[in-house]
Amino acid sequence: MDFDLIIIGDGLFGKLMAHFAAKNKIKVCLIGKRNFKKISSSYRSEAFVQFIGSFNSNYIHESINFYQNLLQNKLEAFSVYSYINEKKEEDKNSDQSLFSNHSSLSKINAGEGYKLDSHDVLRKLNHEIIKQKLIYIKDFENLTIAESKIENIVTVSISNKHRLKTKKIIFAIGPWFSSLFKSFLTKKITIFELNSKDLYCEPGLHVCPKLDSFVYINQFKRSLLCVDIKSYIEAKKIHLDCAKLSAEENTLAFQLINKNFNFSNKVFKSIKLKSIGFDSYNPHYKNFPIDQLISLNKGTNIFSVPPMNGSGFKYAPSLAKKYIFSILENQYANFNTLSKEIWNETEINPEEGITINI
Repeated sequence: MDFDLIIIGDGLFGKLMAHFAAKNKIKVCLIGKRNFKKISSSYRSEAFVQFIGSFNSNYIHESINFYQNLLQNKLEAFSVYSYINEKKEEDKNSDQSLFSNHSSLSKINAGEGYKLDSHDVLRKLNHEIIKQKLIYIKDFENLTIAESKIENIVTVSISNKHRLKTKKIIFAIGPWFSSLFKSFLTKKITIFELNSKDLYCEPGLHVCPKLDSFVYINQFKRSLLCVDIKSYIEAKKIHLDCAKLSAEENTLAFQLINKNFNFSNKVFKSIKLKSIGFDSYNPHYKNFPIDQLISLNKGTNIFSVPPMNGSGFKYAPSLAKKYIFSILENQYANFNTLSKEIWNETEINPEEGITINI
């Protein structure tokens, strides 16, 4: 079976790109996971959309509009506060109760944010994909990709059951992106629930970029605490287990909570693990161009969505559309030089084939 485009990965980005491709009359095939709910980082995401750390606010406005149309309701906004290293003399009385031993931090109002239900977003996208009647294969086992330079065609084989030919492929495999690039690492993101009745702070999202952590305070539900334990990942290889933390990871997470947050014993005792997420990141490049696909084979046939470093939901709708239009307009024909300079070489050689098992 022949396609114009095959998308490998059926998380948020994969589903969105398939949706936009089908909408533009592209013959597209989406290949995903059989055990989607068990290992999908999109499904496990807390799905915040806010403007802190945004390199292009237009992308986020476009994403918000998309979610409102998809979910057919108006998103409820909450306040966002950022704690940054700009404390001034007159800020002495500002509220620093959330973060301990960080007296240099100044709390500023960073606008509004939105909290999505990732399950609801993915479910609605599935309905859209079903309506578009595109080919959706839920099987990652023994997936092999081979490129023919002569025909300028890429062949995808899956478990000896499917043999598909396409003009272009886009990988959208989330944290497993690190298996394609040697310079990327996988980080584990832990989300805890806690009782916020004894947290004397305004409701909303409290973010400390310096600590790679946030607290989301909700008056009506248990609040959320995010702890990024990538320092552990850099030191040791881990198994991508979304169901539980190892004893060492759990110890490290609580050490970080003790060190970085000013919680009472009552709040500390209420902390309970809610979910575990993963993402890929490059420790050498803080400002990589996430609005450009990465070329894996000299900018012609095989591409990958760059890692979002925990910001996937706020950028996904606008960037997925941009990626598809860029592929349609063949903007990546001379992308190889940029790929080498920014991303380093891949560990795989597309001419020898790529095999993925998830």
